[in-house]
Amino acid sequence: MTSRIQAITDKWTDDHLDLLNYAIQIGDREWQEELIGMLRERQQHVQAEWRGIQERELWRKYESINRKMLVLFAQMRASANQIETRVLQDELWELKIERIRIAKQLRAA
Repeated sequence: MTSRIQAITDKWTDDHLDLLNYAIQIGDREWQEELIGMLRERQQHVQAEWRGIQERELWRKYESINRKMLVLFAQMRASANQIETRVLQDELWELKIERIRIAKQLRAA
Protein backbone atom coordinates (compact mmCIF):
# COMPACT_ATOMS: atom_id res chain seq x y z
CA MET A 1 0.00 0.00 0.00
CA THR A 2 2.85 2.39 0.80
CA SER A 3 4.20 2.06 -2.74
CA ARG A 4 0.75 2.95 -4.10
CA ILE A 5 0.61 6.04 -1.90
CA GLN A 6 4.12 6.99 -3.00
CA ALA A 7 3.14 6.54 -6.65
CA ILE A 8 0.10 8.78 -6.15
CA THR A 9 2.25 11.36 -4.34
CA ASP A 10 4.85 11.33 -7.11
CA LYS A 11 2.26 11.65 -9.87
CA TRP A 12 0.36 14.41 -8.07
CA THR A 13 3.59 16.34 -7.44
CA ASP A 14 4.81 15.89 -11.02
CA ASP A 15 1.46 17.03 -12.42
CA HIS A 16 1.41 20.14 -10.24
CA LEU A 17 5.03 20.99 -11.00
CA ASP A 18 4.19 20.74 -14.71
CA LEU A 19 1.26 23.08 -14.15
CA LEU A 20 3.49 25.46 -12.21
CA ASN A 21 6.02 25.50 -15.04
CA TYR A 22 3.22 26.28 -17.48
CA ALA A 23 1.88 29.06 -15.23
CA ILE A 24 5.39 30.54 -15.14
CA GLN A 25 5.67 30.33 -18.95
CA ILE A 26 2.41 32.19 -19.49
CA GLY A 27 3.14 34.66 -16.67
CA ASP A 28 0.04 33.94 -14.61
CA ARG A 29 1.20 35.03 -11.12
CA GLU A 30 -2.10 34.28 -9.38
CA TRP A 31 -2.12 30.71 -10.69
CA GLN A 32 1.56 30.31 -9.74
CA GLU A 33 0.83 31.34 -6.16
CA GLU A 34 -2.16 29.00 -6.01
CA LEU A 35 -0.08 26.07 -7.27
CA ILE A 36 2.78 26.84 -4.87
CA GLY A 37 0.27 26.85 -2.00
CA MET A 38 -1.11 23.52 -3.15
CA LEU A 39 2.40 22.06 -3.37
CA ARG A 40 3.09 23.21 0.18
CA GLU A 41 -0.06 21.40 1.30
CA ARG A 42 0.71 18.42 -0.88
CA GLN A 43 0.20 15.83 1.83
CA GLN A 44 -3.41 16.89 2.50
CA HIS A 45 -4.23 16.84 -1.22
CA VAL A 46 -2.64 13.42 -1.71
CA GLN A 47 -4.46 12.01 1.31
CA ALA A 48 -7.76 13.26 -0.08
CA GLU A 49 -6.99 11.63 -3.42
CA TRP A 50 -6.00 8.38 -1.67
CA ARG A 51 -9.28 8.36 0.29
CA GLY A 52 -11.15 8.82 -2.99
CA ILE A 53 -9.32 5.89 -4.57
CA GLN A 54 -10.05 3.68 -1.56
CA GLU A 55 -13.72 4.65 -1.63
CA ARG A 56 -14.03 3.85 -5.35
CA GLU A 57 -12.40 0.45 -4.71
CA LEU A 58 -14.87 -0.27 -1.93
CA TRP A 59 -17.78 0.62 -4.21
CA ARG A 60 -16.41 -1.68 -6.92
CA LYS A 61 -16.21 -4.53 -4.38
CA TYR A 62 -19.71 -3.77 -3.11
CA GLU A 63 -21.15 -3.83 -6.63
CA SER A 64 -19.26 -7.02 -7.44
CA ILE A 65 -20.75 -8.71 -4.39
CA ASN A 66 -24.23 -7.57 -5.44
CA ARG A 67 -23.73 -9.13 -8.88
CA LYS A 68 -22.53 -12.40 -7.31
CA MET A 69 -25.53 -12.40 -4.98
CA LEU A 70 -27.91 -12.01 -7.94
CA VAL A 71 -26.29 -15.00 -9.64
CA LEU A 72 -26.63 -17.08 -6.47
CA PHE A 73 -30.30 -16.11 -6.09
CA ALA A 74 -30.95 -17.18 -9.68
CA GLN A 75 -29.15 -20.48 -9.09
CA MET A 76 -31.18 -21.06 -5.92
CA ARG A 77 -34.46 -20.48 -7.77
CA ALA A 78 -33.40 -22.86 -10.53
CA SER A 79 -32.18 -25.59 -8.20
CA ALA A 80 -34.38 -28.49 -7.17
CA ASN A 81 -31.61 -30.07 -5.09
CA GLN A 82 -31.85 -29.23 -1.38
CA ILE A 83 -28.16 -29.84 -0.76
CA GLU A 84 -27.18 -27.53 -3.61
CA THR A 85 -29.64 -24.92 -2.35
CA ARG A 86 -28.10 -25.12 1.12
CA VAL A 87 -24.59 -24.66 -0.29
CA LEU A 88 -25.81 -21.65 -2.29
CA GLN A 89 -27.45 -20.20 0.84
CA ASP A 90 -24.17 -20.54 2.73
CA GLU A 91 -22.30 -18.76 -0.06
CA LEU A 92 -24.96 -16.07 -0.09
CA TRP A 93 -24.64 -15.62 3.67
CA GLU A 94 -20.85 -15.15 3.37
CA LEU A 95 -21.39 -12.53 0.67
CA LYS A 96 -23.94 -10.70 2.84
CA ILE A 97 -21.45 -10.56 5.70
CA GLU A 98 -18.75 -9.22 3.36
CA ARG A 99 -21.17 -6.64 1.94
CA ILE A 100 -22.02 -5.44 5.46
CA ARG A 101 -18.30 -5.11 6.26
CA ILE A 102 -17.76 -3.04 3.12
CA ALA A 103 -20.85 -0.90 3.82
CA LYS A 104 -19.44 -0.07 7.28
CA GLN A 105 -16.14 0.95 5.69
CA LEU A 106 -18.00 3.15 3.19
CA ARG A 107 -19.95 4.85 5.97
CA ALA A 108 -16.73 5.50 7.85
CA ALA A 109 -15.05 7.00 4.76
